[in-house]
Amino acid sequence: MKKLLPILTCSTYCYLYMVELCKQARRIDMKRSEQINIFYGKRIKAIATVSVMIVFASVSPLVNATGCGSLATVTSDIWSKFGGVAIAAGCAVGAETADMDFFKCYKDITTYNNMAKSMTAYWNTQVDSSWKKIGPRPLTDKWQSGTLVSTFGRVWTSQLPANSSKLTVKIKKLDFKAETGVAVCVTDKKGKTTKLKEHTFSKGKDNIGNTWTYVINNAMDKISSVHLDDKSAVKKFKYEIKAE
Repeated sequence: MKKLLPILTCSTYCYLYMVELCKQARRIDMKRSEQINIFYGKRIKAIATVSVMIVFASVSPLVNATGCGSLATVTSDIWSKFGGVAIAAGCAVGAETADMDFFKCYKDITTYNNMAKSMTAYWNTQVDSSWKKIGPRPLTDKWQSGTLVSTFGRVWTSQLPANSSKLTVKIKKLDFKAETGVAVCVTDKKGKTTKLKEHTFSKGKDNIGNTWTYVINNAMDKISSVHLDDKSAVKKFKYEIKAE
């Protein structure tokens, strides 16, 4: 038994030594794991930050975009009334405005002018009643002025569909500093509204007196509209507008 004691003692020491080595190796592995997790955690955070920046960069222009405004009710009412006026004038037939052919109405200038008078009268009655909250303004061939205050907008709409293939919209900045968006849109007799062009008057006074012009092609048989939208909470935008 005495001869076996040193062997057993050595075995015990070796075992304890191996256990200590395993513990040290485990501590090293845990430390490395922490370092790896921290590294990848920082990397994931950085990737997430970049992703958010990309999302904001792609969404921001859409947030500031200028739409066509509150047109659905106004244009629907105009088309409905125009169909009735056309039938009364004898230049169109049909049960539904969306299916009517108004070519004869557009071709005869006298008939069209008389229809325009009827539509102007109709416009005046609507502005003081069902359209009062929307507040549209008639888009005509005469210069008309307006002023946008704070973040409010204004919609200018033709009182009846155009009888010519082209319509030229002109907007002149008269005063003040607000950045202002402009959207030119058309609505067909089926009720589909399309934004044709968007423009921005930059903030400041350097562009006072500048006139922006846009030509609407294929304007015939469509109601044209212009939506102006003040992008500033405290600044104003004074302008004048016409379409010819």
